[in-house]
Amino acid sequence: MLLALFVGTMTVAHLIPHRSIEGNVASSVETLSREGKYPCLLGVPLFRIDTFTDALMLNMAWCADEVHPVDAAMQNRYYTDDAMNVFERTQEVVSGKVTPSGYYYPYARYWHGYQVVLRPLLVLADYHSLCRCNTILMGLTILLCLWIVASRLSPRTAAFLLVSLLMVAVPMVPLCFQYSTCFYVSLWAVIALLAVPRLSRDATAAACTFFVIGGITSFLDLLTTPVLTLGLPLLVCLLAHPAWQSVRRVVQLSACWLAGYVSLWVSKCLLAQVLTDYDILGSFLRALGVRSFAGTGNLVSSAAELLGPHGALLLAAALLALLLLLVLVWVICWRRASRSPRLRRNAWLLAVALIPVCWYLLTLQHSVVHYWFTWRSLAVTFFSLFLFLHRLNTAPHETNSRTHSLLQ
Repeated sequence: MLLALFVGTMTVAHLIPHRSIEGNVASSVETLSREGKYPCLLGVPLFRIDTFTDALMLNMAWCADEVHPVDAAMQNRYYTDDAMNVFERTQEVVSGKVTPSGYYYPYARYWHGYQVVLRPLLVLADYHSLCRCNTILMGLTILLCLWIVASRLSPRTAAFLLVSLLMVAVPMVPLCFQYSTCFYVSLWAVIALLAVPRLSRDATAAACTFFVIGGITSFLDLLTTPVLTLGLPLLVCLLAHPAWQSVRRVVQLSACWLAGYVSLWVSKCLLAQVLTDYDILGSFLRALGVRSFAGTGNLVSSAAELLGPHGALLLAAALLALLLLLVLVWVICWRRASRSPRLRRNAWLLAVALIPVCWYLLTLQHSVVHYWFTWRSLAVTFFSLFLFLHRLNTAPHETNSRTHSLLQ
C-alpha cells in the first residue's frame, strides 16, 4: 500500500505543467544566488544553511518532464556537470543558458518524495515566501507537539523535549527545505502516537506504526537526520506504555522502523530499475559503498577540505569515544541493577541514546562530510539522557501514574 501511495503521489506531482512553476522557480534561484552557497548563521559552521541541496531540489523540480510523469518520478533528473557544480548549473538551466559541459543526470537512488509537496507549492509561491511559511508551520507544529506531550505525559517531559530541540538549533531548521523533512515526520509521529492511542494499542499495532514511519522517512528524506523519526517517537511511545519499557522493546520497534526504511528504499531502486533504462541498483550500491562505514577509505581526502587534514579522524574518534562511553555507562548500570533496580528499569533510555551514535558509525563517511546537518540527530541522545537522569531521581509511581491514567 505504501509503495502504491508513493508511486501515485510522485506521478501526480510530476504531472504539474512546467509553465505553472517556472516563474517561482526562477525567482527562487535568484534568492539562493544572493544568499550564496552554504551561508553560516552567526559564522558558526554547525549553523550552515544547505542552499546547495535546496538548489538541487529546485533544479529537479524544474527539469521534471510532465509529458512522461512516471519516468520523471522514477529518474529524478537534474542539470549538472562533471564537477557537480549544481548551484551554478541550476542558475544556468533556469535562465536557459545551458552549456556544452552541462548534462541531465538521474538521481534515482532516492524517492525524492519532498517533490510531492514542493512542486505544488512552487505553483503558489517562491522560495523566500515558502521559507517564511515553513518557519510559521514548523513553529506551530513544535508548539502542538509540546502541548500534547505535556498533557498526555508530563510538562517536564515536554520541557526536556524542547531543550533537546533547542540544543540542535531547531529555530534555523525551517530556513532550509531539506533540514525540515525529518523534523516534520518525527514531530507529527509523536503527535499521532499520543493523540491516537490505537496506533500503539498493542505490540502489533506499534510494530506496524514504526514500519510506516520508517517507510515515510525513506520517501521524504535525503539521508539528512533519519534517526530523528525513530528516536523521538520511540521515546514517547515507551513513555506512554510503562510496561513496554525495556531494551528488548527498543530493539523490536527499531527493527520495525528499519525494515520499513530499508524495504521502501530498496523498492524504489527495484521499481526504477524495471521502469527506466538507467542502472539504478548500480548507482545505489556504489553510493552505499562510499557513504557507509565501508567508504572510510575516502573519508580523509573528502573531509579534509572541510575540517582540515586531521578533522575527519578526530570526529570519527570522538564518535567512537561517545559510543564507548555510553556503552560503559549502560554496562555499569546493568551490573549495579541488583543494588539499584531503578538503573536497570531505565537502561532502555541509554539504548535509545545510542541510536544516533550507531547510525553515525554505520554511515561514517556521510555523517562526517555532512556534519553540519547530521549532528542534529543528537536531539534523540539529548532527550534520552535528560529523561534517564530525571528518572533516576524519581520514584516509579511518580513517572508512571500519569501515563497509566491517560492512555489506558
